[in-house]
Amino acid sequence: MEHKNTQGDPLLETIYAQFKHYPYFFIIGGIGYGISIGLTFLFTEYLHLWYLLSFMFAALISLTCSFILNSLFTFRGYLRESHQERYALYIGFYIISALVTFVLVYILTSIFNMHYLFSITIVTLASSFVTYIVNKRFIFLHK
Repeated sequence: MEHKNTQGDPLLETIYAQFKHYPYFFIIGGIGYGISIGLTFLFTEYLHLWYLLSFMFAALISLTCSFILNSLFTFRGYLRESHQERYALYIGFYIISALVTFVLVYILTSIFNMHYLFSITIVTLASSFVTYIVNKRFIFLHK
């Protein structure tokens, strides 16, 4: 289905087709970000955990919430029948990407002296397009 603003331009039609669900992904990512930042802050400031350990716990909780919301809203009509299979792929991808994320947050916080919450925000925003594409193409395959 063509979007009225992209009719006639194959490049714009392709871009629209690839990213038409990105706003849902971005909003759900914002909810996940709020959960992650809020829990990271609580775990760090009130439970006195190291900021990266706090971020790891918060990320796991946030990712689970985001998986559920993305399954329901962003990537409706996916091919995989098994929620467990998709969740395993989802968490597997995020474990791999978390290694990069944690290193970048550590570098921004400990080497460049940015506040840990600001570091998390920068890295999260920078990775959102990549995570959307991976989710769309490999985790939530559309019919």
